[in-house]
This record gives sequence, structure tokens and C-alpha cells, in this order.
Amino acid sequence: MTAGRDLNLAEEILAEEARLDELTRRRDESSRRLDELCATQDGAGEAGAEEATMSSDSWPLERKLKLFGDLFRGRPDVFPKRWENTAKGRSGWAPRCANEWKPGVCEKPRVKCGECPNQAFVAPEDRELRAHLEGRQVMASTRC
Repeated sequence: MTAGRDLNLAEEILAEEARLDELTRRRDESSRRLDELCATQDGAGEAGAEEATMSSDSWPLERKLKLFGDLFRGRPDVFPKRWENTAKGRSGWAPRCANEWKPGVCEKPRVKCGECPNQAFVAPEDRELRAHLEGRQVMASTRC
């Protein structure tokens, strides 16, 4: 690389770092404001004011799950779950089904989930969100 190109690249890196710093500052500011607004909405008085000063790190698990669920809300009746077949090197998404792989009920892989007469799709619940956030399961939100 030439000296001029190195200087230009260094300037671009500095500009992006400054941009990230500004975005972090704005995110923290928005997070504090959101805490205040939620505390006002949840109830007035000392409890609400006290909660407004709490960072999200100290929020109860139920509140974190509710926030995550609200931000990434999809269909209320079903959610897609990630699957992987390492032997064949394939992966994809399928609706989470309570009957998945049950003998005599689930006919995968012959019958696709969307065409199965024994569909028992699972609605996203707090335990599913928690498993996702803890890295025990990969799920996505659907907007359709």
C-alpha cells in the first residue's frame, strides 16, 4: 500500500470509530430514556422512580423477556426453529411442533411440516425466548 492510501484508510478507521462511539452514547441515552418512560408507564410513585434509575442489567428476567418478546414479536401462534443435519451438511428453519419426531404421529422427512395433518405448532413462550437468549435454541421471528 502507498502512504497516501494508508493515511486515507487510517482516517476512515478513525471516522468509523468515532461514529461507533457516538452511536454507543446515543444508545445509552435512549436506553436511559426508555427506562424512564417504562417506569412512568408501569406506575407512578417511588417504585417507578427507583426503577427508572436501574440499568437493564438489574432488570428481573421476566422484564427482559417481555422487552425482547416485544421488540422481536412475530406471529403469536408459531415460531421457526433452526435445524441442522451435520451428516448431510444441510440446515434450515421449520415451524416448532409439539409432535416433532413422535413415532406414529410425525412422518418427517417424508411429509413436510407445513403439509402434515398432525400439526401442533408451538406458540412462542417465555421459556422458548429464554432458551434462545441462553443459546440453547435458535429461533426467529416471523412477520407473516
